[in-house]
Amino acid sequence: MFGESITFTPTLYYRYTYDAFTSVSNIIGDSLVISTVENLSNEQAGGLELILSGNVFSWWDYDLSTNLFYNEINSDNLGYAKNKNNFSGTGQLYSLFEITGTTFLQLNLFYNSPVLLPQGESNETFYVNAGLKQMLFDKQVALTFTVTDIFRTYEEGWKINSFEFNQAAKLYRDEPVFYLGFSWRIGGSTKSESDLEFEETGLKKL
Repeated sequence: MFGESITFTPTLYYRYTYDAFTSVSNIIGDSLVISTVENLSNEQAGGLELILSGNVFSWWDYDLSTNLFYNEINSDNLGYAKNKNNFSGTGQLYSLFEITGTTFLQLNLFYNSPVLLPQGESNETFYVNAGLKQMLFDKQVALTFTVTDIFRTYEEGWKINSFEFNQAAKLYRDEPVFYLGFSWRIGGSTKSESDLEFEETGLKKL
């Protein structure tokens, strides 16, 4: 039945954080740049989170979430701007297809807008994961095949514009990450039969 179950959850929030973590880059010598993790004086964020979950058909479930927020960082303890702010957003979509009672296909989409840094900001990120799970032997054995960043769109980068130096950089991979797995369940398990785990993107977070 179309749209048999739908749940919509809106949440307004405000968050104030002391000593939040951030990335700071320093130039050593003529060409060496070292990035370290430092503590901000404080960080504020407030916004609206929307979560929509349910099913399109009995065999197609989804979970869509988005977070739109105002973000402000205070990095004067590090020698940078006291108040730096922007509007940001994130989005995630989990879509699960039950092909048969023992075969499941999952698609995951992720989007993150640029994140504020004391010296600039990180770039936006977008990527798609896909996975297939086949249950065998009365659902005691599971074969899984997943692809992380199926369209090779994931990359991390940043733009630094400070009084010390200017820099623009990107990190990316040449190919998606493929994973083939086998699991044998002995006894009961609280994990859903349709759950799929994906390999990490393999790039260091800023």
